[in-house]
Amino acid sequence: MTPDADGLESTAGERAAASDAVDGDNQWNTAEHECVRASSQTQLSDRLKGAFVLLVGLSSATMALQGGASALSIGLATIIGLVAGAALLWYLQTIFD
Repeated sequence: MTPDADGLESTAGERAAASDAVDGDNQWNTAEHECVRASSQTQLSDRLKGAFVLLVGLSSATMALQGGASALSIGLATIIGLVAGAALLWYLQTIFD
């Protein structure tokens, strides 16, 4: 038996068991970290997709506004732009996935 870092005596088997327990905890933490990282990447991806659709919709509204359209036409252009943005996003996803 030899003294360890705490000044307590332990056998080689006890030190090996303690080392295995620490490695197991590190593996669990690594797996949890990967899960959290994948989740945050998914959230970022979803936000970018939403921003893309919103950008297309608002750009169509801006063009209608600059053209001097009525409020009803601006609203209709916004809705059509949002639908077009969602369709474009779906098309791009089918190409790249």
